[in-house]
Amino acid sequence: PNIPSVDYARRDAMKVREYLVKTMGYKEGNILELYDEKATVSKIKNTLNRELKRRVTTNSDVFVYFSGHGLPETNANEPYLTTYDVVPENPNDTAYSMKELYGQLESLKARNITVVIDACFSGMSDSDSKRIIPLIKSASPVFLEVSNPLLKIRNSVVFTSSKGKQISSWYHKKQHGLFTYYFLQGLRGKADLDGSGVVTAKGMETYLSQRVPDEAMKLYSREQTPEVMGNKDMIMVKFR
Repeated sequence: PNIPSVDYARRDAMKVREYLVKTMGYKEGNILELYDEKATVSKIKNTLNRELKRRVTTNSDVFVYFSGHGLPETNANEPYLTTYDVVPENPNDTAYSMKELYGQLESLKARNITVVIDACFSGMSDSDSKRIIPLIKSASPVFLEVSNPLLKIRNSVVFTSSKGKQISSWYHKKQHGLFTYYFLQGLRGKADLDGSGVVTAKGMETYLSQRVPDEAMKLYSREQTPEVMGNKDMIMVKFR
């Protein structure tokens, strides 16, 4: 496509899928997946606006995961998720707006909504964790708190891998995104900080804030600070 590849994005997504089924209790047949060339803007919109909407009820728990590049729209200060067919200079038509994503998820009226984004919106790419290259000229960082209706409702939580000006890094030793690796470790129980047998969004926030910034500084001498917004009391995993 028109942007640098994301080294372990597919592996990250497939491992998250595994955890959704084996650890979080989601039914395998209810998982909708789009990888590589299938993740075009039209297919993403169709999946979220039609297929997901058709399946969700007021008793549904919805979990959305994205690993890839984020992209700022330079004029509107609006964050986008890049698609397989993205044209970086024209994100409005060829990328998927975070505002649209949040609005669509809020309209579902599901019981619980969790969004996990392993991408940065600085307009830069960590192409090989040694060299930082621009995705688009004159890009400025944007912040995911902007126009997020999910944050106004009680049953949602949003995890992002880094703050607006930061780069989201890879963890080559583990063949994962750095944030995703520790997010999965948290789901395994590392984020059950009090030994209660429950991982909450707050516990995950605390665990990620301890591990990700420290590892990013050790590996690349730069800051990466995950953010968590929304209902931090939400239970993510309950161990039996």
